[in-house]
Amino acid sequence: MGRMLTWLGLGNRQNNESLPLWHGVDEKTKWGSLLVCMGIAFVAFLITNWLLEGTSSAPTYLALLISAGTLLISTLIAERSLTRVTPDEKSNEGD
Repeated sequence: MGRMLTWLGLGNRQNNESLPLWHGVDEKTKWGSLLVCMGIAFVAFLITNWLLEGTSSAPTYLALLISAGTLLISTLIAERSLTRVTPDEKSNEGD
């Protein structure tokens, strides 16, 4: 579990074992991935709102919670998948 938290950037030892957020990612890719994640979250909000439209017992904020969670998780996955190590840092990994 500790390795997974470190990989996601949430662990205690992230300074030694993981890269800083958005390390090695250019601005165009960073903002493009954020826009895609926001689009996915918006679609999740629309679908959840549409599915819960006929129910009277569902809380009204449930669609917002699901879309916020979708935005958080998709941004986290995009950030970790796009983070790169520069060739200069690869040579220092053995230290």
